[in-house]
Amino acid sequence: VVANAQTEPRGTIRVVCPVTLAQTVLADVMPIYLARHPQMRVEMEVNNRVVDLVKEGVDVALRVRLSLEESGSLVIKRLDDARSVLVASPALLERQGTPVTLEEASQLDSVAMSAADGQVSVRLTHTQGREAVLQYRPRYIADDLLTLKRAVLGGSGMCWLPDYMCEDELRDGRLMRLLPEWSMPVGVVHAVFPSRRGLSPAVRSFLDFLGEYVPVCSKQLRQAPM
Repeated sequence: VVANAQTEPRGTIRVVCPVTLAQTVLADVMPIYLARHPQMRVEMEVNNRVVDLVKEGVDVALRVRLSLEESGSLVIKRLDDARSVLVASPALLERQGTPVTLEEASQLDSVAMSAADGQVSVRLTHTQGREAVLQYRPRYIADDLLTLKRAVLGGSGMCWLPDYMCEDELRDGRLMRLLPEWSMPVGVVHAVFPSRRGLSPAVRSFLDFLGEYVPVCSKQLRQAPM
């Protein structure tokens, strides 16, 4: 009994998570974690800023990057890959046509998170291995993916969105995937925490849970019809 009491996860952990990951993946699985570990309490800060884990007393930070960040003071747990897909609404495609080439896609109305000098340049790789750059001038720029998703659904333009944001919309036809033979560089979903040494049962239970459920969610998304 004493041994079980000492190893059963309990207490509070502080977590930082990007907005879209929290609202699309973590929002659905956190109730499972809390039900599994009734003695646990989670304080989750949802934002896109880069935090100093040690200075701010954060136990785990979730991040999505194109490459893993090496640090002598931090440990990285890779959770899954993050893929982006080019999507548009049926209304936009009916109005402007469905592109079959990169040149045609560059002429569609578009939305984006940012645009250097008003233009977006996306480096892509074809399924056959060749590379190319898709360039376009977005009509609407907003630095929030959920805001852009609403714009895409409203027919404002095409956009690159994380695949985990588009599951339902691609399945029921509210969004259509464009140029599926072309892909952006794959990002890495990972958890960052200060040290393995002295890792508490509470933090370890959360990391183990993420390793179990985040890949499952992504697999379900990628099996959805596109």
